[in-house]
Amino acid sequence: MGNPTHHHRALRLLCLALVTAFSLASCAKTDKIIVRKEGRWTLSESRFRQYTNDVLDTTYIETNAGIIEFLEDGTGTITDSQGDIGTMTWSYESDPEEVNVCFTISSTPYCWAFDVMESKARHQEWINIILAGTMRYEQDWVLDKAD
Repeated sequence: MGNPTHHHRALRLLCLALVTAFSLASCAKTDKIIVRKEGRWTLSESRFRQYTNDVLDTTYIETNAGIIEFLEDGTGTITDSQGDIGTMTWSYESDPEEVNVCFTISSTPYCWAFDVMESKARHQEWINIILAGTMRYEQDWVLDKAD
């Protein structure tokens, strides 16, 4: 059957290799997230949907909706399509993958928790869903890295 010490050592090496591979894969995914790519991002589309009893009531899509600048310290700015500029804070959670964005623009405060739906180095898609009784509100942001 073989040397038990040899099998134990082989099992430990296999476990170590699996943990290392998992850690590297996790880091690779996280490195692609927008908040790890500080800088200017174009809010290419902002999509809003409102449902009542799971029936779509309202849809609104704004293209070229603004510019968002993420700074390394968790702050930034957001400029809407009318040119109004607001201050912003943001944070990133890896499990589940979520970006929290709070900003004030035109004296109105907003704070949204977005689930990351697509995460590429130069393209991001996020969704925020709010449930309120029979109502469901969905807000999508499509962001592209600005050069």
